[in-house]
Amino acid sequence: MKTRSLLLLASALASFAVAQNTTTNAAPATSTDPITTATITLPLADATLIKPFALHDGVLSQPERTDLKDGGRAVFNFKIITAGDYLVRASVNAPGEDKNSFFVNIDAPPEDPAMVWDFDITNGFAERTVSWRGNGDIDWSEFSPKLFNLSTGNHQLILVGREPAQLKNLSLVRWTAPNEGTIEAIQQRYDEADMTYAREVRKLPDTPEGEKSAQALGKNRYDSHAEQFMAAVRLAAAHPNSPTGFSALEWVIKKPHSEYTPAGPAAIKLMAQQYAADSDIGPALASLVYYPHYPEEEIFQPTLTLLNAVLAKNTDHTALGHATLGLAYVTKSKFQNAEARGTNQAELSLVAKETEMAFEHVLNEFGDCPDLHAMTTSSLKRTLGQKAESELREIRQLSIGKLAPDIEGEDTDGLKMKLSDSRGKVVLLVFWASWCGPCMQCVPHEKELVERFKNRPFVLIGVNGDDTQRDAAKAVKKNEIPWRSFWNGAKGPGNSIASEWNVRGWPTLYVIDPNGIIREKYRRGLELDAPLEKLVAEAEKSTQ
Repeated sequence: MKTRSLLLLASALASFAVAQNTTTNAAPATSTDPITTATITLPLADATLIKPFALHDGVLSQPERTDLKDGGRAVFNFKIITAGDYLVRASVNAPGEDKNSFFVNIDAPPEDPAMVWDFDITNGFAERTVSWRGNGDIDWSEFSPKLFNLSTGNHQLILVGREPAQLKNLSLVRWTAPNEGTIEAIQQRYDEADMTYAREVRKLPDTPEGEKSAQALGKNRYDSHAEQFMAAVRLAAAHPNSPTGFSALEWVIKKPHSEYTPAGPAAIKLMAQQYAADSDIGPALASLVYYPHYPEEEIFQPTLTLLNAVLAKNTDHTALGHATLGLAYVTKSKFQNAEARGTNQAELSLVAKETEMAFEHVLNEFGDCPDLHAMTTSSLKRTLGQKAESELREIRQLSIGKLAPDIEGEDTDGLKMKLSDSRGKVVLLVFWASWCGPCMQCVPHEKELVERFKNRPFVLIGVNGDDTQRDAAKAVKKNEIPWRSFWNGAKGPGNSIASEWNVRGWPTLYVIDPNGIIREKYRRGLELDAPLEKLVAEAEKSTQ
C-alpha cells in the first residue's frame, strides 16, 4: 500500500511483511458483517441507466475513467419493509488500480470525494461491501463498511461510474450488531482497533516525535489484537467440539501475527486436541504453515503436533495435503538453518535431499489439491503441486552456492535492464515494495551501503512489488532511492519475478558475487555489512 512513512514505520509490529499487496480500501467481507435478516436484490436489468454506463451479459461498466459529472449513472428503486441499517454488496471485477472504484449513495446524488467506493484489486469477480472514502483517501476508507440507515418506504440507490471497473449481483443486506460473547463481537473489537489505529496515525506529523507516537499507537493495536485473540481462545474452550469453538480457533490461526501472541500456541493446541479430524481444517492449516517456523519458537511444537494429528486422524485429501506441505516446510526450515550456519557441504547435501524428498511427496501425492492460502487472489488459482514445484526450484536453483538466474525486464521507469549486466560486481538484490513496512525501514541502511561502496565493485538492485509502475516510480521519488529497481509485474508481489524467485515474504535479499553465484540470502540490515565488505574487497583484489 502506498502510505506515508509514519504508517510504514509503525508497522514494525511485523518482523516480515506478508507476501502480497496489502491494499485493502474496502474489505471484501468484514468480520463485522451482518447477521442476515433481510436481503434485497437489485437487478441490474431494472435500473435506469445513463451513458457511458452499459450493461452487457449482466455486467455493468463504463469504458474509461470519468469525473462525477460525466460518469455513467445507474438508479435502482427499492422498498424497505423493515427499517434499520443496511450494507450494500456487489460482485466486482477490478483488474488494476485504475479500475477499482465507483461513486455510490442512497436517496441523493453521491459527492466527490466523500462518497467514493474504493475496493481492492481482484482476480476476476469477487464480492465486496460498499465503503465510503469520507475524509480518507485511496489507501484508507473512513467508512468501511458504510452503513445506510433506511426508513420503511421507497428509496433509490444511485451508482455513478468513476473508473472502468465491472459490477454485477448488487444487493442490500440488513445489518444487526453482533451479540456480546460471540466470535462476531470479538472480531468487531479487533476491527475497531485497526480503524482507530489507521485514523489516529494519519493525524501525526511526519517527524521523529510523530514516529514515536505512531509506534505507541501500533503497540496499542497489537495489545488489543492480542486481547481479542485470547478472548476467542476462551470462547473456544467454553464451547468444546462445536462449530463455535472451531470458528473461534480458525479465526485466531488465520490472522497474521497471532502466533506471536500468547493466544497463538494456545489456539493451535486446542485445534489439535479437538478438531484434527475436521474436514474443514484446511484453510487454517494453509495460513499456519505459509511461513516456516523454527524449533526455538514457542509455536513450533504445537504446530508440529497439529500437523501430525491431522495426518493421523483426518481423511480429507486437501486437509492431508496441507498438513503434508506443513511438514515439508518444517524440513525446509532445517535446511535453511543449516545453509545460514554454513554447515559443511556433506551435511548440507543430506538436508537438501531430505527437503527435496518432502516437497516431491507433496507434488506426487497431493499435487492436485487447491492451495487454500488466501493471502493473495492469485494463490486461489494455484495447486499444492505448483507450490511444491516453486519450493523445489528454490532449493535446486536459488540456494547458496548456485548460479543466480538472470532477470530481464523493465525498471520502474519502463527502461530495459538485466541482472547479468552487473557481472563483475557484488550485487545486493532486494525485493521491496512501498506498502511493506520492514522494506522501507531498510532503505536508510541500504542508502548507507550504496554510499559506503561508492566507486567500488558493488551495486544494489531492487525488485519492486508495487501494483503499478506509476506507484513504484512514485515510491522511488518520494524516498529518494538512488538505485534502479526491476518492476515485479502488473499483478504485484505474487507474480512475475518474485514468483520465479519464490519470494514468500518482503523484503527478501540476496547477495550475489561478481561471478553471479549466490553467497548470502538470510541476512538483513547490519548483518550485511561484514559479508559485503569481504566480497567487495575480494572483487577488488581479483582485478588488481
